[in-house]
Amino acid sequence: MVQIIKGVKLRLYPNAQQREQLRQMFGNDRFIWNQMLAMAKERYQNNPSSHFVNEYGMNYLLKRLKQEYPFLRTSDSTSFLVVNHNLAQAFKMLFRHQGDYPRFKSRRTIRQAYTGRSVCRVLAKRRVKLPKLGSIRTSKTTRLANGKIKCYTVCLTPTGRYYLSLQVAVEAPEHLNKTGKAVGIDVGLTNLAVSSDGIKYGTFNARWAEKQATKWQSKYAKRKRQAMVAVRQWNHNHKTVKKELSEYQNWQRARQQKARYQAKIVN
Repeated sequence: MVQIIKGVKLRLYPNAQQREQLRQMFGNDRFIWNQMLAMAKERYQNNPSSHFVNEYGMNYLLKRLKQEYPFLRTSDSTSFLVVNHNLAQAFKMLFRHQGDYPRFKSRRTIRQAYTGRSVCRVLAKRRVKLPKLGSIRTSKTTRLANGKIKCYTVCLTPTGRYYLSLQVAVEAPEHLNKTGKAVGIDVGLTNLAVSSDGIKYGTFNARWAEKQATKWQSKYAKRKRQAMVAVRQWNHNHKTVKKELSEYQNWQRARQQKARYQAKIVN
């Protein structure tokens, strides 16, 4: 039996409690990355001749971090192993002169995600069970039939939507018999494509979406500039209570609307 790995992407519909849990889990993965990176930098500064802490050494430190920071226990523990693996790979690429020095991750990053290797199961046609989150509503799970889930990734896109990406091991499809026939495809302007047997494939009219994306891009730039000026003025006049750019909801709404129309065009 030959198996192949395929990717399946589902839409997630978490409730309010699960959205708060996901926010915490995104932050925990970011916290582990920053802690391990800071440790590596401090170790090198104190002793440049010291050996690099490999992936195994990073995993050994996780137990102490969980004891020191109890909030880390709210996350799937295998997601921390993935973080350490990615950081170790980043350093390996750096040592081979194939990449830049790893950077610290910010909570202001538009796209947030975490990857786990724990077992997740399909409960119903529109339900899956994820570690720490429990039963969560999804889009149709029919594509997961007769497959074994290897790992999963939960992400929050700039549009404010949650998605679940899965690596699924399935049986390789049987080879189809050759028909001996051929077809030519011509890409045009009026139609997306025209085949030699006369079938035409139409195009998507994105003029309205492009107009809306341009409009909200302009609003986004103006509101961001206004928010930056307001933040600087507030922080200059109030030395104790500081404001951040992410607290201005008008700018956040414009950012999300812009991202939604851009995603519609891409789709």
